[in-house]
Amino acid sequence: MFEFFGGVPSVTICDCLKQGVIKTHRYDPDLNPCYAEIAAHYQTAVVPARPRKPKDKALVEGGAGIVMRTFFFIYRRHTFTSITEINHALTHVVDTINRKKHSRFKISRIERWAEQEKQSLKPLPVVAFESVEWKLAGFQHWEPHDFTLAEPLVAPATLITLL
Repeated sequence: MFEFFGGVPSVTICDCLKQGVIKTHRYDPDLNPCYAEIAAHYQTAVVPARPRKPKDKALVEGGAGIVMRTFFFIYRRHTFTSITEINHALTHVVDTINRKKHSRFKISRIERWAEQEKQSLKPLPVVAFESVEWKLAGFQHWEPHDFTLAEPLVAPATLITLL
């Protein structure tokens, strides 16, 4: 996502989905380890939108509605045969919407973004982000006659990354 915009914002506001935000808190939310790893790599703060507060994400939800209405209008009689074809169609729709002059601002969304927001982005890291798989690991309890382990060596489950 950040590569698309050519930079990284200081603060990234995400939806408060259960897979990404383990525990919500206004000032210090507990993030999924992968979300936290992405934020650390790109040096951005991740702030989840508050649950049941639609005003926190009104612009995004409105933009998603515009994209969906435009997509369904343009491609209403088209049958897609692959995900790649759908992605190309969505790219075309987003590009069309972004280049259209906005009725209130009298400039396109892409011109407004270039004038007002692009210069506030931080540069992308030199090394691209590589995701890892997180697993919960712990000691497997076997029957006593198969294996024995001293009690102090038994540790609680912990998160590990699989490379």
